Amino acid sequence: MINERAAEIITSGWCPLDCNYCYILKSDDMKDVHEKIRNDLKSGVFLDRLRKFYGDRLTHLSLWGTEPLLTMVDLIEHMPEVFASFPKITDIGFSTSLMVDPKALFEFIRCLVGRDILLKVQISTDGPSQITDKNRMKGAANQIVRNLRELLEMINSIELGTLKIDIHFKPTHANSTIRDMVEDPSNMSQVLYGEKCYPLIDEYLDYFENIFKMFREVNKQKNVSLRESKLSTLMIPGKYTTTDGEMFDKYVKLFHDRGEQTAYDSRYVKPFKYGAEFHKRRTFTCSGGDSNFGIGKNLHMCHRTFYFDHEEYIRGAFRDNEIDEWEVSDFSPAIIDMMNKWYVVPYEDAARFRYVMRGYHDYIDHQWITLEALLLELAVAGQVKSYYATSSKMRKAFVLFFLSCMTCPMENVLNTGSIHLQTIGLVRMFANGAFMRILRRRIATG
Repeated sequence: MINERAAEIITSGWCPLDCNYCYILKSDDMKDVHEKIRNDLKSGVFLDRLRKFYGDRLTHLSLWGTEPLLTMVDLIEHMPEVFASFPKITDIGFSTSLMVDPKALFEFIRCLVGRDILLKVQISTDGPSQITDKNRMKGAANQIVRNLRELLEMINSIELGTLKIDIHFKPTHANSTIRDMVEDPSNMSQVLYGEKCYPLIDEYLDYFENIFKMFREVNKQKNVSLRESKLSTLMIPGKYTTTDGEMFDKYVKLFHDRGEQTAYDSRYVKPFKYGAEFHKRRTFTCSGGDSNFGIGKNLHMCHRTFYFDHEEYIRGAFRDNEIDEWEVSDFSPAIIDMMNKWYVVPYEDAARFRYVMRGYHDYIDHQWITLEALLLELAVAGQVKSYYATSSKMRKAFVLFFLSCMTCPMENVLNTGSIHLQTIGLVRMFANGAFMRILRRRIATG
């Protein structure tokens, strides 16, 4: 939801992990970018930018980057000045792999003690070792759990006052993980031979249940909460095919068969809960273009473009990229040039940019018509289920779901060149059975 009083700032440009999702960040070029960011933080220049742009109106602050814990020490000394400049701040949030020493996060928490603030900590883990270690690095899945326990034990040792801390997990599954879950031999063995096996999907669910149990046992602070959610999202961008969509349908079924929902079942509450506000398009859209501050003097459409206007990143991306699944595989010099020209803009050009983005945030008709036409054409071409060609009600139900739960202007631009045109790959992913399964579950559960 758009909010001009919310800011996302870049706080890190490097990550110590050797993983598929952050492959490019191994390069020396990104270490150079990281030093630029640290200098920005140490000097307090980032505060001057926020003050100039927001005055004292800022209420929400998000810290972004490859691993924000690597620069926590640089932020801590400026936090008193942050609160003095922005007395209306109510919450601060960031995402971390929690693979580095949790003491940095604990020290950040200590500097917030006593303030009437909600600190939102998102932890990136994709599940048990068979998934997370494959995606990130050996030992990652268990290290995350150990670090979380250590963090909780440290927090138990202090008084938080009015500070509240909300922790949640953010699993991300690419095609390879979806395939591993669906094609897991233990699933087939159970079906054909009735053998007692331990499918990967059950290992995934148990991994999080065990973390939830550990949290309940270790945490002694009433102001610290854990959202007991194990909902995974798709890796984006993704070059998703019809076959991938059929595989994703089976993946959704694995969760439903165990009485579990997916992230997209959860999102599908939105059009039912806020249907009366559907004419307010901004209720359902990302705040892209309104709140993202990168290094230097530019406002960004999305935190995913934070490095686009830095030569070191681009040079490293096209020199080092060898992994098809990492998001840079969808980039090209032409795409990056277009993003830098139209969607990475100087602060003084913010009014014009917001005016351009209003078409995305405030109006639904163009996006609805083009998506329904795309869905119909894909159905006629045999790339999605045929009932989307014969049933206008199913097309409209799908479009309502998609435009309520899957909005990302950045993803649209990267794939189609327009903030208004939806990506074919994601349509294939959901229109080959997964959405019908999600719809039936919604009807059954009310």
